[in-house]
Parts: sequence; C-alpha cells; structure tokens
Amino acid sequence: MPRLNKRKRAFLRRFVWFAAAGPLGNAQDNAIFQAIRAKAPGDVPDAAVAYAVLKAQQDAGVAKPGDIGEVAVRDGKLFVAGQTPGFLAAVDMKQPIPAPAEVDTQLAAHRQAQAPQLAQQAQDQQQQQTSQPSFSRA
Repeated sequence: MPRLNKRKRAFLRRFVWFAAAGPLGNAQDNAIFQAIRAKAPGDVPDAAVAYAVLKAQQDAGVAKPGDIGEVAVRDGKLFVAGQTPGFLAAVDMKQPIPAPAEVDTQLAAHRQAQAPQLAQQAQDQQQQQTSQPSFSRA
C-alpha cells in the first residue's frame, strides 16, 4: 500500500469522521441523516438530506431512523415518508436550502420545543401503568 503524505492522511481522517458521524451535531439526527442518505438517490446534496431530517421530524413524525418509510425524488423535491400513512416531509431542492449548520440550530430548537411534550407523555404513561390494578396471587 502506498504511503500517504500528511495532507492526504488528514483529509482521509476528516472524510471518514464525516462519513461516520454525519454533518449534524446530534447523534440521533445523524442516524436519521444516514438512513435518509441511504435511501435517497446519490445526486441529492447532503444539505438537502440534512434539511430533510428537520422536515421529517417536524412534518412526518420521524423520531428515529426506523420511523423513516419511503424516500423519493420527484420534480426536484425530496420526499420522506414517516411510518404513519399520510405524514410526509418535502424539501424543494430548486429553492435555497439552509446550510447543515443552520439546520443543526433549527433541530436543536425543535428538540427543545418537543422536550416538555415528551416529558408529559412519559409522565402520563407512568401514571397510567401505576393506576392499573395488579393481580397477584397471595
């Protein structure tokens, strides 16, 4: 195997890190990014995929990679379907798309806005489980 100079090694390290981690700052968002990227055509820009992560979380109810249904491009739009029928996110690739850093900021704001709702749902579930009568043998 040929030896690589320092510059090429540094480039490869950054490339491998980006490929593994993704362009977003949150591991869950990067996992969703990688899942959409895997299903999207190769000519879809990474910025559009990153923006699709945000739109999928906002519009299609996607919270984890397994929530992603079909991914398709039609008429210059990237569509991401959630698992719930009728819930769909769309990114118009003919329009200006925010940079991944801007999308990351919007994703953080979205998570922060969702936190109280998710905490309330968890509390409601816990109360529901504790209020159900348990039948045990004596």
